[in-house]
Amino acid sequence: TEAILKPLILYAVFYLARNINNFRWGNISISACLLALAAYVKPSTRLFLLPMLLIVFVISCKSQLSSKIKQCLLFAVIFFLLIMPWAVRNYHLFGRLAFSSDFSRHMYAHASEALINKYKITETQAADIIYQRLSKESKGPFKGLWQRDEKYAEVYSRIVRENFAAWLKNYSRNIFLVYTTIGTTRYAQMIGGVKTANDKRVIVSESLKALNEKGTREFFRYIVDRKGLFGLSVLIVYGLIGLFLIASAIVGTVVLLRINKVS
Repeated sequence: TEAILKPLILYAVFYLARNINNFRWGNISISACLLALAAYVKPSTRLFLLPMLLIVFVISCKSQLSSKIKQCLLFAVIFFLLIMPWAVRNYHLFGRLAFSSDFSRHMYAHASEALINKYKITETQAADIIYQRLSKESKGPFKGLWQRDEKYAEVYSRIVRENFAAWLKNYSRNIFLVYTTIGTTRYAQMIGGVKTANDKRVIVSESLKALNEKGTREFFRYIVDRKGLFGLSVLIVYGLIGLFLIASAIVGTVVLLRINKVS
């Protein structure tokens, strides 16, 4: 999904950035449509709505306050109109007027990683601990799967808060070693075709498991076994390029905003 998701978000930001020197309502509309489409690709993307509204507000620095509010409202209305059909569908099936219940699944992953990192246990052992917490703190009966996921998400969130230091350390490490480095190689697989997407490709879930359960050394060993030392070097280079592009985009946005403000 990341290979599709990232270009959608980048283009959404791009169309907002076009309003710096030449404001058009169409740019805001296209950006909102792209963000809504990204939400269908990966539901958690809907959390980007608030940062995008902030970008709309900041970029339109020459506009009056009333115009800024209108632009933010237009963006939000288009976004919600486009995701509403799926929310209505969920209401008819599950009784919840909501776009997705994926928050529970994400919080389970974070809770599991926090426990693994703090107590140096395996995924299976972490799952047992979480199951025991669910049995004590989130007993049924539930009015459907949606309500169950909501109650479970509350337990997962408490586990993360109780082990916040371990979670933060683990997540900060994973951002580069897994989510950025390995995620970036998917673009190389798309460009290189079937030859690069063979049975020796690096799998994110397996590498994440090796990193969480056995540490950084086992993580690099896993990559070397799959791709060799050259492949490991390529992964690191891809990751550095990805971080450089992100940093360049942030710096470039700040510079453009300052130039626009001065002019």
